[in-house]
Amino acid sequence: MNHWRHPHLNPLAGSCPLKPATAIGLGQRLGQIPAVESDQAFTHALEASNQLPIPNDLAISIVIPNEKTAGCAPQKWAAPLSEQIRRLASRIDRDRQVCELHIHIDQRRPITTLIQHLIDQVESHFTVAESAVLSLFAPAGVNERDVLADKTAFSRVHLDYFYTTADDLETSIAAGSSRQSGQTSRGITLKPCLDSILQDAPMMTWLPQLLDQHPDRLSLECLQPTPDGYRNLLYTHPDAKFGIDQLKTYGYHIIGGGTFVKPACPLAEAYQHQRLGLGLDGYLTQPSLDQLGLGPQAMSWLGDYVAINHTNADLYHRIVQKGQLPVAQGFQLHLEDQIKQAVIDAFICEHALSIDKIQRRFLICFKKYFPEEYEALTTCIDAGLLSWHSLDLDVTDVGLTYLTNIVSPFSGAVDFSHSVQPSIVHLS
Repeated sequence: MNHWRHPHLNPLAGSCPLKPATAIGLGQRLGQIPAVESDQAFTHALEASNQLPIPNDLAISIVIPNEKTAGCAPQKWAAPLSEQIRRLASRIDRDRQVCELHIHIDQRRPITTLIQHLIDQVESHFTVAESAVLSLFAPAGVNERDVLADKTAFSRVHLDYFYTTADDLETSIAAGSSRQSGQTSRGITLKPCLDSILQDAPMMTWLPQLLDQHPDRLSLECLQPTPDGYRNLLYTHPDAKFGIDQLKTYGYHIIGGGTFVKPACPLAEAYQHQRLGLGLDGYLTQPSLDQLGLGPQAMSWLGDYVAINHTNADLYHRIVQKGQLPVAQGFQLHLEDQIKQAVIDAFICEHALSIDKIQRRFLICFKKYFPEEYEALTTCIDAGLLSWHSLDLDVTDVGLTYLTNIVSPFSGAVDFSHSVQPSIVHLS
């Protein structure tokens, strides 16, 4: 089942960006939906997800905040996070497998023991799929040995470094990069420093050095609002052609927006087999995964229900100690939200939209239900971003770099931060 994604509500906004390329302005409809009774509604959503004829498998996202944000040392999160893992696992059918585990690390201090403990807890209390992916997102400067587990049930591991300042990138380029052997792939996310880098330095001076680090995934996106939607400054930069040619020379393939992958990246295989999904952490290696969020302000999606955890560390700890779920707010999503998300998922993940499938699935007349959005799609056709085949719309090669513009009519209003970058752009 599809869900609305609201990365602008992500706890890591402005500190630990997840991935930039698939946020694509996914709307702010949660603010328009009345909150429901949190803990009870979440429990009901869990039970309902278990009772589906074929329950969805799982993606688990764990947030480890820095000491300044959380008000306590990272190690103090071991007990409450472990307890939440156990309580969630006790309410989940054991036949439902964990296909992806994402751990977000918002600090440079070595916390290998904590990360290994959380991985062990997930492996002990949940069923891990044979082809499951473990993804760790860490700030630039963290040593791979400080975050990667030596032994894990996850067959594939992906480590993604994010850079929040131009200095981070310059330091990394100067220091070079070491590669992990085995099943580990690496990624680099440039946000929010990409806008300053593009303004201050020619792309030909830093991009080749960045590519010489041989990351398997690159997230390069800097969105700027325009009257017609957004534009990615990466593609409007004077050196854009040079940059795209360089990426192709190094063996990268664009899967949408500013996300480029090599064959070693788990997303590359998912893209090749047409099974990309879209979730809280951006692209997923499988579609239709229910998502469980652990940690402060982490978010969960179960069917048509969205839950957001508490932010305050003391409150979070007390609630978990009482045997309750630390849910701060819950939202029951509207049918229209689900239809729009189905459209967004199709464009971002499949690079095509079958209007006939949408009409049959939701029993609507697409043109009458979305008259303004339909007109916007015809504008995208005229602009060469989409091609029309009967009731199917295919994203063109040019359209792949402007997915933001294509889906923006279905995204709702977007609130931008003080900078030229929208605060919601955190996914890939």
